[in-house]
Amino acid sequence: MRILARATTLSPRARRTVGLVGALPLVAAAGFQVALWRGAPYGDAVLGGRAPTVDGVLATPYRWAALGQGGLLVAMAAVLVRAGSPGPRRAVGTVAGLMALNTVANVTSPHPLERRMGAATLLAALCGAGLAAQREPGLRV
Repeated sequence: MRILARATTLSPRARRTVGLVGALPLVAAAGFQVALWRGAPYGDAVLGGRAPTVDGVLATPYRWAALGQGGLLVAMAAVLVRAGSPGPRRAVGTVAGLMALNTVANVTSPHPLERRMGAATLLAALCGAGLAAQREPGLRV
């Protein structure tokens, strides 16, 4: 068990790096959601293509939902960035789980852009899962 404990313990600097790597795709996705809120014509590329659009622009209620999703993505990115410090393992695990579910939804989408976003959400899920699995420094197993 001692080998496993060593293998799953990253330095604080490595944790911060993994957190930043996982947060970057979330921030990019948040920017995309804000662009949708502002009227970018890529509404067919979200929500499995089922949201009503006019020339690719989301209908007003869905534009507000996109803004809310952008805010949620920024909050999840902040959780991953903060994962470099001890403490937020449960929150990081929740982010990892949500990103894993989002990855499944993305890769099964009919729209090619949404399917490509699956790689970004998978990266965030893997980084979050790795951070959530970290043991606290000094903890013996």
